[in-house]
Amino acid sequence: MAGTRLDLSVFVGLFMESVLYGVHLIVFDTCLPVLLRRTRMTAAEKPYLVTSTILLLLFGTLHIAFALRHALDAFLWSSNPTERLLRAADPIDALQWVFFGLQTMLGDAILIYRCYVIYGRRKSVIAAPFLVWICGNVNTALVLYILFTMHSGNRPLGESHLQALFTSCLSITVVINVFVNGLMVMAIWRVQRDAADLGIAERSQSSSARALRRATRIIIESGVIYTIFAFLFFVLNIASNNFKFAIAACTVQIIGIAFDLIIVRVDAGQTSDILEEVYQSKNTNLTSPMAYAGRRGRLNSLSFAITSQSESTV
Repeated sequence: MAGTRLDLSVFVGLFMESVLYGVHLIVFDTCLPVLLRRTRMTAAEKPYLVTSTILLLLFGTLHIAFALRHALDAFLWSSNPTERLLRAADPIDALQWVFFGLQTMLGDAILIYRCYVIYGRRKSVIAAPFLVWICGNVNTALVLYILFTMHSGNRPLGESHLQALFTSCLSITVVINVFVNGLMVMAIWRVQRDAADLGIAERSQSSSARALRRATRIIIESGVIYTIFAFLFFVLNIASNNFKFAIAACTVQIIGIAFDLIIVRVDAGQTSDILEEVYQSKNTNLTSPMAYAGRRGRLNSLSFAITSQSESTV
């Protein structure tokens, strides 16, 4: 089932990605100075955040550049645009998928790393999603290999394997998003519940409870858009609907926007920074209350802090 016309899908996708790319540029221009001037990040965190922000924009820029070239090849320099768009293993089209794959790999890696930090850098917590992420990277590499070797001889994998591998890649991205976001929200909810039971939120005039609610909200807000687009792409790909190409183009920019927007909103004072203001485990005040309530192991294992005095007045 083709659904949407292929040429229409390409035009709509290029338009939507161009709009989102403009948004990405604006958010990046605000985000990078914020990262460079922040002083509360550790020496290890700042290079990670700065590099990730730059790479997300770079991959997004290269993707839209090759998407534009692909459209020009089809509609201006070809006598049969539809045949040109459907041509398998076209180098320009293959390069688009290279940067789509790199963007999704980096976006999923950022998500897993955020969960790793929230759980006190416990490797056991992110072991399963990390292994799934590795499998997804292998599948992505196989898809790109097929695209670049479609017309070469003696190839072990061919076009018949392409759809199955590509669907597997998309399903892995959806699973990682849902599972990791769920882990983070569950962890914050459990700490908030235990803090309320121990009366810590009341003693601190509910500042800790508000911080945890903001933390939950920021995780949901940052993850839901990416997850929705990834799921839509997965469904449309299963249905063989051509509109999947438009959704894929949008997803590339959505990943970068979601990551950068978290940092911008934190700096603007609209929400709390999960890594800086909610989980300051070295300053935790919960040791004694948790020992009294018999919940020390659970909260200490998550390395969360609900301090009586918040560094933020958000």
